[in-house]
Amino acid sequence: MKEYDNIPLNSDGIVKTLLENLSLSKLDEIEKKIKKTKKIEWKTIHIILDLEPKATPRPRYSGRTGTFYVKGAHSNKVFFKKYISDKDLPFITGALKVDCRCYIKTPSSFSKSDMIIAELGYIRPISKPDWDNLGKTYSDMLTDVLILDDAHIVDGRCSKYYSLHPRIEMDIEYQLEPDSKYNERKINNINERK
Repeated sequence: MKEYDNIPLNSDGIVKTLLENLSLSKLDEIEKKIKKTKKIEWKTIHIILDLEPKATPRPRYSGRTGTFYVKGAHSNKVFFKKYISDKDLPFITGALKVDCRCYIKTPSSFSKSDMIIAELGYIRPISKPDWDNLGKTYSDMLTDVLILDDAHIVDGRCSKYYSLHPRIEMDIEYQLEPDSKYNERKINNINERK
């Protein structure tokens, strides 16, 4: 892209360019901010949903309401609200990481030895549902129920496995404080709009 032609293509080159004209006091300030950011504490919530993993379909447009909707998304949120209603979980408004592991029903045609190997995670599903649709389904389920916005997911992973007990396991790791003034303002602006 022409507008970025004079900017290096990798982070090391960009940082080197940015550092060229900085004073020592600015370098000290950057070092302090990096140390402070590295010290930010993260906590993890582990969730197991006793559901068979299913991807929601792509969003559809309703000519009647003039909005986009995802079939099944509302029932997922209702299920998740009920699931967490008796748990003492925080409402997460900042940066978070999600590791979602979807355990899809082991095919009945598997031999007993293949069932064991699959349960150990060595035989993995290469069939539908797609991993990205599963990830989107369960990140959307969290939004407005446990997390403020799925845009706050800074690192996400969705993995597919087989199991005789289908389920979804999620580890949600979240920052206990914002990592910058910019992100703090973004969070506050979203909170004010909601």
